[in-house]
Amino acid sequence: MLIVSLFMVAVTRQWLGLSFTLIALWGITAKRGTIVTETGYKRYFSVFGLKFGNEASFEEGEQLIILRENEGIRYGSHGGQLNTNTIELWKMYLVNKNHRNKRPFGTARDKKLLEEKANKVLKISGIETKPFRPVISRATQLRKRR
Repeated sequence: MLIVSLFMVAVTRQWLGLSFTLIALWGITAKRGTIVTETGYKRYFSVFGLKFGNEASFEEGEQLIILRENEGIRYGSHGGQLNTNTIELWKMYLVNKNHRNKRPFGTARDKKLLEEKANKVLKISGIETKPFRPVISRATQLRKRR
């Protein structure tokens, strides 16, 4: 698309092709990420090299957790059949001390990649990684036994 739009501008001298070039460059340069510092982190969206996003500081008791999650993809055929594919993914989250507020920090198919990323975040920020064991109140335990 990029080559076609540049060709339109060069040959036909119509500037509409330039807008298609900018749309293609927008898609090529767009990315998301997280920058971690000693005091907090910044989740950003980058376009043309400019990073947009909000900074947040680490709160007391926050931890990194790594969970295995299954994602399903559903698709149909022209014959009316519905098919489902399930993909096993590992996701890393930053959670508060009650494990109520999860903020995604990474996704991978291999758990070792996320563990390496978690170790880098731990070296920079000093927060802990712990297994996912949220506190369950007595009322919730009784309600789930019914």
